[in-house]
Amino acid sequence: MGEPHVISALMDKRARLLGELEVTREKLDVLERQVAHVEATLGIFGHRDGKPVKAIRPYPGGYFKRGELVRLIFDLLRERGPLSVVDLRDAILERKALDPASPAYIEVRRKVLKMLERQELRGTVRRYWTEDGVVLWKPKR
Repeated sequence: MGEPHVISALMDKRARLLGELEVTREKLDVLERQVAHVEATLGIFGHRDGKPVKAIRPYPGGYFKRGELVRLIFDLLRERGPLSVVDLRDAILERKALDPASPAYIEVRRKVLKMLERQELRGTVRRYWTEDGVVLWKPKR
């Protein structure tokens, strides 16, 4: 059998995920009821075209103001020298006082990588690999 502390940690993780799943299902139920109410209200006003409507996805960019992420990245690269995406993410989470356990953890890493790739195309940063195979980024001078 497995190690007791590993089993215990996995059981705790499973319980937390099940709790998140339950909350997400409740949110989904509320959203579906709201859509049904809006559709019923449209029907009251005589709008019954039945055409499929393309969903407008919510903008998830609540962590950074416009241009803030790129400024943070360049500030950190100037202050600390070449950094990996993971090091940049951790420093940004620290500066923004975001909890590493939050969904921001994954999203900020993805945003940092996308921003670095965009800046690389613009010629403002460059990536290079260390002997260990780690990708580091630094500003282009």
